[in-house]
Amino acid sequence: MTVSLNNYYGKQLHKHQESLQYIQKQINRIVWFRFLSFLIGLVISYFLINKFGWSLIWVSLPFIALFLLLVKKHEELKWLKSYYANRVVICEMEFKSLEGDQSLFDDGNAFIDPAHPYSSDMDLFGPNSICQYLNRSISSGGKIKLANALSTVGNKEIIEKKQHAIKELSERPEWRHDFRANGMMMGDDEADKDELVKWLKGSDLFYKKNFFELAAIILPILVLLSLILSFWIIPVRIPILFILLQLGIVGIFLRKINQQHVNISRKHDLIRQFGKLLSKIEYLQARSDLLIEWRSKLVKEDFSSEKEINKLSNLLRLFDNRLNMIAGFVLNGLFMWDIQCLIRMEKWKNRNKGNFITWLHVLEEYDALSSLANYAFNNPEFIYPDLAQEKHQYVFEGIAHPLIPPAERIANDFSINGEGQMTIVTGSNMAGKSTFLRSLGVNLILAMAGAPVCAKKFVFYPVQLFSNMRVGDDLSNRESTFYAELKRLKQIIEKTKSTELFILLDEILKGTNSNDKLTGSIALIRQLVLTDSVGVIATHDLALGKLEEELADKVRNFNFEVEIKNEEFHFDYKLKEGICKVLNATELMRKMGLKV
Repeated sequence: MTVSLNNYYGKQLHKHQESLQYIQKQINRIVWFRFLSFLIGLVISYFLINKFGWSLIWVSLPFIALFLLLVKKHEELKWLKSYYANRVVICEMEFKSLEGDQSLFDDGNAFIDPAHPYSSDMDLFGPNSICQYLNRSISSGGKIKLANALSTVGNKEIIEKKQHAIKELSERPEWRHDFRANGMMMGDDEADKDELVKWLKGSDLFYKKNFFELAAIILPILVLLSLILSFWIIPVRIPILFILLQLGIVGIFLRKINQQHVNISRKHDLIRQFGKLLSKIEYLQARSDLLIEWRSKLVKEDFSSEKEINKLSNLLRLFDNRLNMIAGFVLNGLFMWDIQCLIRMEKWKNRNKGNFITWLHVLEEYDALSSLANYAFNNPEFIYPDLAQEKHQYVFEGIAHPLIPPAERIANDFSINGEGQMTIVTGSNMAGKSTFLRSLGVNLILAMAGAPVCAKKFVFYPVQLFSNMRVGDDLSNRESTFYAELKRLKQIIEKTKSTELFILLDEILKGTNSNDKLTGSIALIRQLVLTDSVGVIATHDLALGKLEEELADKVRNFNFEVEIKNEEFHFDYKLKEGICKVLNATELMRKMGLKV
C-alpha cells in the first residue's frame, strides 16, 4: 500500500512543481511588462507635457491604468506562487512521513503533562510521539483541539460522528491539501489571533456615539465643499480651519486610536486567509452529520462567514493606510480617516464578534479532523473500530502499535469481557510486554478520538484510560521513584471509586524489595478486581500468576516467551496464554561480561 501512496504523492509533487514553474515564468513576464508600461507612460507624459502642456496628459492614462492592473496581477501571482510552493512542501513532508521521518511536524511538546492519566506513558506528545505522527494542523487552535481529542474520552455518539467525519475527509485528499496549503500562509497565528480576540472583546471608542458618527459625516463634506468653493468664493483659511478641526479631533483621541490599532494592525492578510479557509469549509459538499453541523454555523440566511471576513479584511487594509505618516496626515485632515475606519470596524465587531469566535471554533475543528483524516489516508490498512453495546467488552484482533513500521509489526489477539477483569502479562526482558501495553493504550486513544486503529478487528467500550508505566523520581519535590509510584497508584484506586477505568500497569512497585513488591502487588490486584474497571498488568514477578487460581473468574495469565538457542535470544513477540517459563536477566548479564 505504501507503493500506491508514494505513487499518489509523486504525481501530486510533479504536478505542483510544474504549476510552480509556470507561475514563476508568468511572474517574470509581468515584471517586465510592468516596467515597460511604467517607462512608456513616463516617456509619453514627459513628451506631451513638454510639447503640448497638460492638455493632452490624458493620453498617458491608459499606460498608468495598465501599470496598476499589472501590479494587481503581480500580487495575485505572488499569492499563487506561495500556494503552489506550499503544495510542493506538503508532498515532500508526506514522503518523509511515509519513510518514518516525522521530524518536520510539530510534536506538541507544549502539551506534555506528567500528571495526565496516560499521555506520558503512551508518548502522546514530544519527539517521535503520536501527536507528531498525526499532526498536520495549520492553526494553533487546531493543534489544541487535536491534543484534546487525544487526551480526553468522548461518548459513543460523538465518537461515531467523528468516525464518519474523519472517513469522509480522508476520502478528500485534494480538499485537505488545498485547505492545508492555504492555512500554511497564515504562519504562526496564535499571537495575532489573541490580539484580534482582545479587540473583539474590547469596548467601542466611537460606534453608536452620536457626536462622532455625525462629525464623521458632516466635517469631511464641509472640508471638500470649502476646498472647492475656495477656488472662487470663500477664503482658503476656511477649508484649512475645517482640516485643522478634524486633525484636532483625531489628535485628542490619538493615544486610544493607537492602542486599538496595535491589536489589529497589519492583520488584513491573515484575516483574508482566514476567510479563504472558511470558504473552503462553506463550499465543501459535506455528507457526514458532524461536518454538516459545523458548516451550518458558517452560513445563515442573511450572511456568510466568508463575505463578512472579507469585509473586515478590507476595513483593516484601509485602516492600515495610517501607517504611512504622509498618507495618514492627509487622510485624517480630509476625512477624519482614523475615526471613520474605527466606526465602520466597530460596527462590524458588534455585528460579528459572537460569530467570529464560532467561526474560529469551526475552522479549528475542521483543522484537527483533517490531521486525523490525513493519518487515515496514509494508513489505508487500518480499520475504524466498532463500539461495544455493553460495558467493558473489548475484542482486539491483529492489534499492533501504529508507530512501528509495517514490516516490523508483530500483531496479537486479545480480549476482555466484563468488569473487574485483570490480565497479568509475564515475560522476560525485551520480550514485548511494554510494547503490547502501549499498543493497547495508543489504539484505545485513537479509537476514542474517532480515528482508525492498527488492528484487523477492534471492538471497544469508551472508557477513561489510566496508566502507570514510566513514573520516575521528582527531585524538585524531593520525591523518590517509589513514592511517586505510590501516589500514582493511589490516584488510580481513588479514581476507580467514581469512574470506570481501563488500567495499564508496567512493573508495579519497582522501587522496593522483592517481598514488599509481591505483597503490595497482590494486595493492589485484589483491590482492583472488586471495582468496575479492567486492567492489564505487565510484570517479571511470576508469583503474581498464582492469583489466577485464587480469582479464576477475574484474573487471567498471559505471557511473552523467549527462546535461548546457542546463547542467542529469539523473540517472537507473540502473546500466549499462561505464565512465562523462561527469564533472561542473568543470561543478558553474562552477555554484557558481568559475572553471575
